Amino acid sequence: MITAVSSSVGSASQAVVGTAEVIETTGYGQLSGDKVAWSLTSDCTDLAYTSTSDSSSWYGSGASYESYKSVSSVTYEWVQENHDSLSYVNSSFTFNSSYAGETLTLCYKFEDEDWQSYSDYTLEVSMIDSITVASGSSSILVSGVSKSVLFSGSFVSSSDTVRLIRSSSDVSSSETSCADSMSGQVVASLVSSLTTASVNSSLYASLDVSDDESGQTLWLCYKFGSEPYRLYQDISFLVAHVSSWVAEAGSVNVAVVNATKTWDLSGGNLMVNDSVRFIPTSKSCVDDDSSISSGSIKESSDGIMSVGSGYSVSFTFEESWANENVTVCYKHGNGSEPWVAYEEVWVYVSELVSWYSSSGSRDVLVVGQSKEFLFEGYGVSTSDTVGWVILNTSISNSSYYVDCSDTTTYALTSSSTSTSTISSVTSGTLQNASVTLSLGSSAAGSVVGICYTFGSVSDVYAKAQRGL
Repeated sequence: MITAVSSSVGSASQAVVGTAEVIETTGYGQLSGDKVAWSLTSDCTDLAYTSTSDSSSWYGSGASYESYKSVSSVTYEWVQENHDSLSYVNSSFTFNSSYAGETLTLCYKFEDEDWQSYSDYTLEVSMIDSITVASGSSSILVSGVSKSVLFSGSFVSSSDTVRLIRSSSDVSSSETSCADSMSGQVVASLVSSLTTASVNSSLYASLDVSDDESGQTLWLCYKFGSEPYRLYQDISFLVAHVSSWVAEAGSVNVAVVNATKTWDLSGGNLMVNDSVRFIPTSKSCVDDDSSISSGSIKESSDGIMSVGSGYSVSFTFEESWANENVTVCYKHGNGSEPWVAYEEVWVYVSELVSWYSSSGSRDVLVVGQSKEFLFEGYGVSTSDTVGWVILNTSISNSSYYVDCSDTTTYALTSSSTSTSTISSVTSGTLQNASVTLSLGSSAAGSVVGICYTFGSVSDVYAKAQRGL
């Protein structure tokens, strides 16, 4: 008779699909050649098939099956008060997914006797079927952002725990990496810095990965109660993160009203059609969408742009953004993830509001005659420069913006330079900058536009002006 059932690893009442469960039966009269099985019915008439392989990495492909395990080795211990030997038998069972969710009953066959059912000893066959997430994509984790993941399957409980490991071409090695030691490969953590995420009473776990995992693909390791961790390589997560913002021209931290600014992005698992928006530093990315934008941009009325091919994004800030310090909100996963703040990326939006001359008409220049111009705006400084581009057409004096990037079209000053540096700035809500200009004879009779460059930013403001 069988008097007890135990397991050297995990629980004797739970098995995990695809993982070898070693069951030790204790009793009297067990002999080599006996048979051990688990049945779908309590009368042992429907025995569950188990893999002939004891490998914990068995996935069912090409495996052979048997409905029972033959006893090949028995250990005995003499029990004086019973005047009999207590026997111990170890048998390994590996069930496939067809038994997930079943509760099996222990059956034992002593030599040539009929199968004996032991209904006090049952085995729950567990498996994870799928996951769903509270928000965003079920296959993306954004570094530094917790994601609640719901685990669906058989016999999932709040005593379970979750880990993530980096994917590998060596599945057997990854299977070993799911072991309790994890060999330093633990990358999922809670706020409490534990190496595991616990499944709560609603069967959710909160997963959070660091920036170090940016660009990685992570596999799920799931632990049912006291069972060993089981690798689910078909449940994987891409770790997304923006690590770098580089301006194609000028300073990464300066933009100019009505001048298109392009940033090139790099990082892990970025996607074309990820969403980007700028918000004032006083706002939060989690604020309601209708409240976080201080104004539209020329490309989009809601201020949201999609990442383009080559992982670049362009913005043209309108006047409502002037004198604003802004920071980045980003949606990973083709825009499917919640907004996440990249507060280390900030931009000051500059603007040239007006300009005039200290004497005479602002709209007339005399060749060889110096004239001081005063510029009023946000973000002007003594590192700014002013130049004149020859337009070769009659243009009205109304404000407009042109491309000033081609310096070969600049009219030379009397000192044969194409630009002049701002000499002084007066502080205030609107700063005032001054520069003295004198055009050379080559500009006589031309229509020229004034180009104002903010520091190292090559995006500039331009206005019509006639040189005489």
